[in-house]
Amino acid sequence: METNITGSNDATLLAGDYIIYQPRSYDEVMVISDYLKNAQSVIVNLEMIDEQTSTYLIHFLSGVIYGIDGEIHNLGLKTYLCTPSTIVVGGF
Repeated sequence: METNITGSNDATLLAGDYIIYQPRSYDEVMVISDYLKNAQSVIVNLEMIDEQTSTYLIHFLSGVIYGIDGEIHNLGLKTYLCTPSTIVVGGF
């Protein structure tokens, strides 16, 4: 069952497992960071932003993930799985 999360983005919560987030600007990095700090996994799709902004966003998220002892995995072109330390991801 899908539940839309209101906001400026098309974020979707899927059965409480993870958030899918497609930022449209660097300003949305804090929203993604808050999900991670609240122990939620986030799939980040960077297809809607330019290459330089994508790089800055991933650098910031890498710092957040380091701070919460989480992990980041590249799922494909401009798509990343970011997880807190409470989530174990296999197959990477």
